[in-house]
Amino acid sequence: MRFVVFLLVFLGFSLSLSAQLKDNPKVMDQVRMILASKGLTEQEVKDRLKTKGIDVDALPESEIVKNRPIIEQTVAEMEAEKNAGKSETRQEKPSGQPEVVTPIAPTTVVSTKEAESDIVKVTPPPAEGPGEIYGHSVFRTGTLEVYRVSKDASPPDAYILAPGDKLNVLIFGASQADLQFTINSAGFIQPNSMPKIFLSGLTLAQARDLAAKRFSIYYRFNKDQFALTLNTSRTLNINIFGEVVKAGSYTTSALNTALNALAVGGGPTGFGSVRNIQIIRGSNRKTLDVYAFMRNPILQFDFFLQNNDIIYVPPAEKIVSLEGSVNRPMRYELKAGEGINELIDFAGGLKPDVYTDFLQLQRFENNTTVIKDYSLADIQSGKATVDLRNGDIVRLRSINSPLKGYVTMNGAVEYGGNYDLGTTATAKSLLTKARIRPEAKTDQAFIVRKQTDGTERVIAFSAADVMSGKAQDIKLEKEDQLILYEQARYTDRFNISVVGEVRNPFDRNFRYDDRLTLVDALGLAGGLKPTASQAAYIYRTNPFRQKRTEYIPVDLNSKAAVLEPGDRLVVLNKDAYEREATLDITGEVVNPTKLRFDSSMTLKDLVRVAGGPTLAANLDRVDIFRLQFSTTESPKKEVVNVRIDKDMNPLDAGASLALQPYDYVVVRRIPEFVLNESVEIRGEVRSEGGYVMNDREFYFSELLERAGGFTPYADPKNISLVRYADSSGLLVFDAKKALKSPGRKKYDPILRSGDFIQVPKLNNVVRIETAGTRYVLGSTQKMLQVNYQGRHDAAWYIRNMAGGFNKRADRKTVKTVRENGLVDRTKNFLFFKNYPEVIYGDRIVMDLKSEKVKPTKKEVKEIDWDKAFTRILA
Repeated sequence: MRFVVFLLVFLGFSLSLSAQLKDNPKVMDQVRMILASKGLTEQEVKDRLKTKGIDVDALPESEIVKNRPIIEQTVAEMEAEKNAGKSETRQEKPSGQPEVVTPIAPTTVVSTKEAESDIVKVTPPPAEGPGEIYGHSVFRTGTLEVYRVSKDASPPDAYILAPGDKLNVLIFGASQADLQFTINSAGFIQPNSMPKIFLSGLTLAQARDLAAKRFSIYYRFNKDQFALTLNTSRTLNINIFGEVVKAGSYTTSALNTALNALAVGGGPTGFGSVRNIQIIRGSNRKTLDVYAFMRNPILQFDFFLQNNDIIYVPPAEKIVSLEGSVNRPMRYELKAGEGINELIDFAGGLKPDVYTDFLQLQRFENNTTVIKDYSLADIQSGKATVDLRNGDIVRLRSINSPLKGYVTMNGAVEYGGNYDLGTTATAKSLLTKARIRPEAKTDQAFIVRKQTDGTERVIAFSAADVMSGKAQDIKLEKEDQLILYEQARYTDRFNISVVGEVRNPFDRNFRYDDRLTLVDALGLAGGLKPTASQAAYIYRTNPFRQKRTEYIPVDLNSKAAVLEPGDRLVVLNKDAYEREATLDITGEVVNPTKLRFDSSMTLKDLVRVAGGPTLAANLDRVDIFRLQFSTTESPKKEVVNVRIDKDMNPLDAGASLALQPYDYVVVRRIPEFVLNESVEIRGEVRSEGGYVMNDREFYFSELLERAGGFTPYADPKNISLVRYADSSGLLVFDAKKALKSPGRKKYDPILRSGDFIQVPKLNNVVRIETAGTRYVLGSTQKMLQVNYQGRHDAAWYIRNMAGGFNKRADRKTVKTVRENGLVDRTKNFLFFKNYPEVIYGDRIVMDLKSEKVKPTKKEVKEIDWDKAFTRILA
């Protein structure tokens, strides 16, 4: 019941009253409902508190009040985690449909004492409605920070002190002191040996000046050697109501202003006011205008909160939409007396391309939609006034008229683009302003002039003659386009390329009458590579006959060779005609390898390169597989047998021992060559450990004999054999049959290197899986263990030890499973069942019958006799 007292103390009841109410069932139901509204359970809170060293059930009631800050902080953390989890799983609403916000129960705790972080980024759900009102984003995007504590926060000088605030006074002059005070319920602090200093109701700046004057009487310091700071702010209970996303009561730090508190509540809803937010303190009301805060953020410090303040967000009375050529087209809330000019000011002003002769107003009037047009310039100058109403839509247009009264310069000039026709009336003046580049073709220029019927007229002239005065200047018209092309546009260019075995291949453009000597071409290509041949080819393609190519061999040492436009010089690789063959050696050598063939390589050298023969190598059997090539037939294959000595020298003389291209050398293995192979036996044998196999056929019975036989505690029927050689795993066999028939492969397994045999200790226990037995009724135990009762079958053990078979038991599937993996099943003959015999260590299992699904009855429809007779008569 201590947890009940904890909940009541947490909700603000005194310890004595909590003790009186803890046995009241109605009070407990209300307490649990409040805890459930936070998304928490009693056990979750208890478990989290235990991680912080607080056991509520074992904690004395007198200690609950002392640990209340930690308990409150824990509940706040858990509630924040629950809310964060809900926001992450929130699904996107369909486009154009309003979002349904589930009301959250009051008494939501933001924070009370110190938490892990001092600042919380608040990101509430998006606003309701199809379009957000300007000012709502302040509460949606995390612009406002919510302070949990003031340990690391820097409160402004406008912060108003009140009982519960903790202050720090630091004096570092001739006198030195580091003092901490808490403003008591009477509103003052009491320094030692000093009069009371009343600070409640003063701003932090006023309190600093007052405290400096009082302390200067008892301490010696200069003006800049005294500091008064807010160490920890008091906590407040704030009530938020009206058109907010999450209405309710909140506990928060006094550092937060009304704007911060609204951010915790999710901010106003889609039609909540941002211009007329009420802060109610007793009979006093103060109005908060978010637009004023967005223009001057320092104003938020004029709205510090006091305990039990009420923040009320009324519905917005006048919302006007602004569309078109403004910097921030949105929906805006307006106050009485505000009109078009204020609306444009809230939108960040007009765009430069706004059409000032037009402003359109759309509104609902006399049960219909009407549109009215005004002059924006008249409204701005005050000649015309417009009284805006709730739901009005104001539209401003952009200037869409195309650019006129200009000419355009394109082509080989320094400064292309549009020019004013008034100051650039002729072709000469336009060319002078644009500055002709040296590569321009000045003997021919063009003026493209648009006709009124949509066609174009081209006027050709000589730019050089116009600029020199030899030809008459041409008068330009609006939207004329003067084009001056480069000379390269009229020049045929042909490529000369050098590729192949050169350091820097290239492909460059040349005029038709240009030539390039072979020496210069190779120098331009960076010279020849070391792999280059002295032979090369020129692929010559006449630029005017592209479908014909002449191939000219050339000596690269020639100084007379010349490349023409369209030529392609291909330098060949001198190793291109060298045939590359291989040599392979494999088998019983240390490093089987593959090499490029060379006549300098001998058989001895090849074996040495491969690391020499292994211990298993048969030096009397080295096979060389060889290909005999012919110019008219496919290669013939032959095998050459060679013997070598321990120094890898061939013992057979003759020319046939010289290696040839594509020889494949195999060093054979000595027949039945095997190193020491071992197996291991552990468990209940007289000499356990590893044993070397003395023969290729080494039986289990031989190993047991060499291990000295079983100990008196061995269980021969459950011996297991694990084979690691080929990852086979458990090898199942009957050890008793193997020992009765030693050497018989049918019963006695032949061991392999790496085998592991485990001889277990006799386990005088039989295990019964309870699925399918009556023992499972009223129990959750899945395995029943009983002492071995002698040589009985599995059905006897189920009936006498597990209560018998239940209705779902499939008796045909009863099996016994030994510890070494052997399985014995029930054998059926006609109506008789021969259940397997049970020995010590066995596990009894069975399957369950599948449940029968009852067929669903088809619904029988009543016959409508009126319709039936009507059809018969028809």
